[in-house]
Amino acid sequence: MRQLQRLPLDKIYNILPEDTKQNKKLLSYQNGMGVVIGIDGFLFRHLGMVSSPFLVEDYRMGMIVRGQLRGIINLQEHTLQEGTIVFITPGTIVEPLEVSDDFLLEGMGLPADLFLMAHGGRLPELFNGQVKDGRRIVSFEERTILDRMLRLLHDLMGEDGTSKELIYSLITTVTHYYDQLFHGRTSVSSPSHSNEIFNRFLRLVNLHGSKEHQLAFYAEKLCITSRYLGTVVLATSGVGAKEWIDRSIISTAKVLLRHSDKQTTEIADELNFPNVSFFCKYFKRLTGFTPQQYRKGEDCLT
Repeated sequence: MRQLQRLPLDKIYNILPEDTKQNKKLLSYQNGMGVVIGIDGFLFRHLGMVSSPFLVEDYRMGMIVRGQLRGIINLQEHTLQEGTIVFITPGTIVEPLEVSDDFLLEGMGLPADLFLMAHGGRLPELFNGQVKDGRRIVSFEERTILDRMLRLLHDLMGEDGTSKELIYSLITTVTHYYDQLFHGRTSVSSPSHSNEIFNRFLRLVNLHGSKEHQLAFYAEKLCITSRYLGTVVLATSGVGAKEWIDRSIISTAKVLLRHSDKQTTEIADELNFPNVSFFCKYFKRLTGFTPQQYRKGEDCLT
């Protein structure tokens, strides 16, 4: 079984070749945040990223400048080609499978606490936790704009005396532009009260969903009733609150089944189920497979 490893940005930086670290035209890195203007296939292989699953615990946004990358993101296989923008958020499982010789990527990554701080706690809708990852092909003009933003952020990070506020404002400029590209909006409006509740609910589910299965827990955290929370979530997203919690539980269970050696009893306990029988029935009801069938890959044969 391929073991899941953690690959935070600081670890990536520490194992980079020394000449890459010193290449200020290629990389700016400080306080756990990095902006790269051209990471190629050679560096991907050097970092041991190909054919090795790893857990992302930070926010990363990138654009394929040329070539292509084939990989698995949150258990789904994708091929990212030239002109594709992509984002991944904390809790994402990534497994690059194949990278072309002419591959070139530019983008940025930053820790979750810094990401939240830069946005003052008010994240763009794209990054509110409703989805963990996304990708789409953009036009040449849109790629050019994003390239300019990333290069400006890269250059200013490398300048002595650049204020924290300026760096934060550029980070939010990039993330809001991503939000616009994915949602096709020309402006970003202030979220309604219902959207604020929904976004906060999703963030709580992402933090606690694998342990806390009852809606009452989230309602208490938000200082509202369970009934009102359920009504708001359904009206805002079209999906019931319990289904969002179930999605979080199942997603975590699938990762543990595929990328760990833990016994089913251990997984059931880790996910706060009263017993393994309850967990197995729950998993099969929501996925159509028993945990053992899923672990053996039988879902891929149907």
